[in-house]
Amino acid sequence: MYMELISLLELQNPYPNGQDSYGKTNGNKRLQGNYPSNSYTFDASDFETSIINSIQIYEEGTFQFIIKFITTGAFTYHTTPSFIEKILVEKDNPYISEKTIPIITLNTIQWDTFSKESQFVVGEAYAEVEVTDTLDSKEDYLKYIDWLVKSEDGRSPLISTDKLGTWNVFGPTEDMGMSFQEQLDEMVSGNSRYTEFKSNNSIDESQKKILGVPPVPELLSKIESVRSRIKKIRE
Repeated sequence: MYMELISLLELQNPYPNGQDSYGKTNGNKRLQGNYPSNSYTFDASDFETSIINSIQIYEEGTFQFIIKFITTGAFTYHTTPSFIEKILVEKDNPYISEKTIPIITLNTIQWDTFSKESQFVVGEAYAEVEVTDTLDSKEDYLKYIDWLVKSEDGRSPLISTDKLGTWNVFGPTEDMGMSFQEQLDEMVSGNSRYTEFKSNNSIDESQKKILGVPPVPELLSKIESVRSRIKKIRE
């Protein structure tokens, strides 16, 4: 993904005197025409104070946009050294603002916890793997996003799995994880419904039966059982 920031000197219509036509009035940027009555004052923008001055730089990245991470009641801005440099060079350009700069807003509230959901325990046990770390931090997200948007002429190198997380392999066990087949089948068949149930507290008991959603205590009991078996196998 790439965005070219055009300077005032490069505008296709430099009316009337190019860069010299732009000034400031009461702190606001102003375009002045050939006659005193021909002028335009740009709306005041807090882009510089609210974003540029607080933006965090992801030193290893090359993406050409700003990422806005939203967490519970707060947000942070992130970009790369090359993109912030372009913005700072043109900070007096009135056409560069929060409305025109590419800002990708990402809500990470669910991302930060989704990988730790109990519903994944059974599948991992079936694979005889215990995931100990995965993409669950801003640094992880920035690294992955940067890889996704790199052009590399369409030949971006694949990310090695050990760059995406860490895990422990506690097998192969005697039954090659097949002892978790029953729990896996139950979780797979009801996984989407289970997620829906978890996120919708308004579902009553009759609806649970229609959806075929196992009671949460029952599911949690199965998950804890699987965890205990994993622990015994590893010991």
